[in-house]
Amino acid sequence: MIAHPERNKDIMHKLEKIEPFVSRGCLFQLTSMSVAGKFGDVAHERALEILQNGWATIIATDAHNTNRRPPVLSEGMHAATEVVGEATARQLVYDNPARLIGLH
Repeated sequence: MIAHPERNKDIMHKLEKIEPFVSRGCLFQLTSMSVAGKFGDVAHERALEILQNGWATIIATDAHNTNRRPPVLSEGMHAATEVVGEATARQLVYDNPARLIGLH
């Protein structure tokens, strides 16, 4: 699982840099707040492109603590819903993570 590819400097500069990872079947975890636009315009744009291309496996938080980077999924889910629809957003936030840890 590659965490927050939308915030990788090479991928931010040129989305095509993600292709070798996609072609190898890597899983991708988008950061909720990137999807919601809270980590800057470029990270937001890349997150949306990754969603639109169907490359995202899950949307999760990048929570480091409860103050600076709190675990907020709702904003990312709402933003993802606008791009890929409610069913797919729900899969990315709830179903796929549960499947990955063996709950489904």
